[in-house]
Amino acid sequence: MKGNKYKYGFIDKTGREIVSPKYDEVWKFCEGLACVNLSGKYGYVDLSGKELSLKYEEANSFSDGIARVKLNGKWGYIDKNMDQVVPIIYNSLGDFSEKLAYVDLYGKYGYLNKSNQVVIPLKYDQASSFNDGKAHIKLNGKWGYITHAGKEITPIKYDYTSLEFFDGLSLVKSNGKCGYIDKTFSEIISLKYDKGRHFYRGIAEVELNGKTGYIDVKGGEIIPLKYDYIDEFRNGLAKVTLNKKFGFIDRTGREVTLLKYDNAESFLDIDLVRVELNGKYGFINKNGDEIIPLKYDSSTYRFEEGLVSVKLNGKWGFINEIGQVIVPFIYDSGGTFYRSSALVTLNGKDGYIDKHGNWIKDYQR
Repeated sequence: MKGNKYKYGFIDKTGREIVSPKYDEVWKFCEGLACVNLSGKYGYVDLSGKELSLKYEEANSFSDGIARVKLNGKWGYIDKNMDQVVPIIYNSLGDFSEKLAYVDLYGKYGYLNKSNQVVIPLKYDQASSFNDGKAHIKLNGKWGYITHAGKEITPIKYDYTSLEFFDGLSLVKSNGKCGYIDKTFSEIISLKYDKGRHFYRGIAEVELNGKTGYIDVKGGEIIPLKYDYIDEFRNGLAKVTLNKKFGFIDRTGREVTLLKYDNAESFLDIDLVRVELNGKYGFINKNGDEIIPLKYDSSTYRFEEGLVSVKLNGKWGFINEIGQVIVPFIYDSGGTFYRSSALVTLNGKDGYIDKHGNWIKDYQR
């Protein structure tokens, strides 16, 4: 807990005070000790309230009998006796993950075990914590992967790597090209794309020579690389552009609308989206049917509470999801409905109306 003016301590389940409320910050007890901060100095208190080593610039809670601390700008690990188990000499060091922690000494990274033994030499320019038996490391501007024993699983050749796998594949980059490796670190999809994104539900967006499409986990083109832009899939559809025209595709690549619109919104959590053509606005459904004709001069961008505000011949009104006029076109401006009221302007006066067009109240600035 942290506060600007309050002081913190601890009580037990009976309400008995065990640590007096004098600290600027406190953390929960872990393994019998709690990390505390007093006037910028960090240390620990035990369950009796005894204060231990309130001297560090930063400190973390205990885990597996040790805690990471910072003193005089350097990092190390201490045990519950406040003895250094990893000397406080490192520029940075990570949490122990899979029994190893990365350390940085004079700009070189390697790995230690909890016995303070160097398991992987400090020779890398950057390093990550281990995850599922592997870590990625950087040397001379390139990235690769190593095992717990320090064996290089891949050549250290990549401009980008990740420890995260999506649908069994991970994005990598080398010499300006993107591809994908599997969990055996084999290049399953060759590094030929200019841009790439992580896989999701079996497909990934890629770009080549300025054109965008989607591939499957075997590298097959599910959606041809022909579009200038593809938005994220929302509700099963993605907005696409080609030659400055907008339309929609499904996850198989089928164009559910013609690519003819000058602009379009995205299908978020809605069934109708606004589209624009030749300066006129209307709404289409997920099948590409023009449910609301493209005849309006303007509109708010989505239906709210079953209504949308549209402009025709200089005046605003409200229509429902099948295009029926519910509130007549008499307003100088129209907003969206929220909790059964919408802000409008009528004859220069701002106020709120209900869904029948009844004036509820004036707008108070």
